[in-house]
Amino acid sequence: MSSFFQVLSRTSTPLGFVRPLSSSTTAKTTKGPHNSSITSYCSDLVSSKNNLFIEVHTFQRVFFCPLTARRHDYEMFLCTLLIPDPILRTKVMTVRAFNTEVAIIRDQVSQKEIGLSRLVFWREAVNQLYLSKKADSSYKNVPRQPTVLGMSKVIFEHDVSKKWLVNLLDGRERLMSDVPFTDLSDLEAYCDQTVTSILFITFEILGVKNVDVDHASSHLGKAIGLGTFARSIPYNAQNRRVLVPRDMLIKHGLSQEDFIRNKQSEKIKELVYEIASHAHIHYDKAKSMSKLIDKKALPLFLAGVPTDIYLKRLQRVQFDPYHPSLTTKYRLLPWHLYFRKIKGSYF
Repeated sequence: MSSFFQVLSRTSTPLGFVRPLSSSTTAKTTKGPHNSSITSYCSDLVSSKNNLFIEVHTFQRVFFCPLTARRHDYEMFLCTLLIPDPILRTKVMTVRAFNTEVAIIRDQVSQKEIGLSRLVFWREAVNQLYLSKKADSSYKNVPRQPTVLGMSKVIFEHDVSKKWLVNLLDGRERLMSDVPFTDLSDLEAYCDQTVTSILFITFEILGVKNVDVDHASSHLGKAIGLGTFARSIPYNAQNRRVLVPRDMLIKHGLSQEDFIRNKQSEKIKELVYEIASHAHIHYDKAKSMSKLIDKKALPLFLAGVPTDIYLKRLQRVQFDPYHPSLTTKYRLLPWHLYFRKIKGSYF
């Protein structure tokens, strides 16, 4: 577990709705003792009996996925580090890296068409992976991109449903046009596409197929998605993107310009309170089902802890998403995750 604490000096911001990338997030990521945890991933894969990754670029691919997840989705990176099984941990980290790759496209492009063309690459890669699996042709025909090659190991060795990856790509494509959501139901549907789909994939990798787990995952995915959405409001506003559901804008008498200029702060707080309340309800529903969940699946539910902590911090500042305390790294998060893991309290 010491390797877990060796990565705590890094900082990051939550991955979500056009994720904020601060200068601290993009700091150097290839130096320091914390890389011992990444090295363990390399050992896990290279020592595996499956020779899928044993070729010239093995080390590049093995390092790439954990480093990508740590740099752009640090909180989920920490949660994944606490998965007991090292092989499962590596594969979940690969899925997180895949999610990161498609999530950051919107921030990397200035035009919708360019972003859509990049998503086409990922769609074709997913299609090729499943065609190769069906034809039992290993990974020879898949794109030679590290994350794609990492996903090939996940897809070839596990019964991962293609629809979850398609849903994820559909959700990310939805944001390329920067069109606000219609209502809260529309926003929650997006959360299902982008967050719940990832949870479902991780449980399929674990081999857990259970109605209670699926139900709890659906609620947890919505909670994480809504919490991340509230968290992304200031960053998106800085870039003149306001994705707040239109019916909520009308209900609270707000305009997109109010978010961009941070005007009418009290009304904004009321709107954010409504979103946070729905996130809290979903989190509590998932938590109430914890006794019905297979014990080996429980560590994966640590993914909801950062959202739970953020919602409590948001409440302390009267639901002001622009409050300075919410724009800095919560340095106690790693300790919260670690001690919840020790206590066996995953919610």
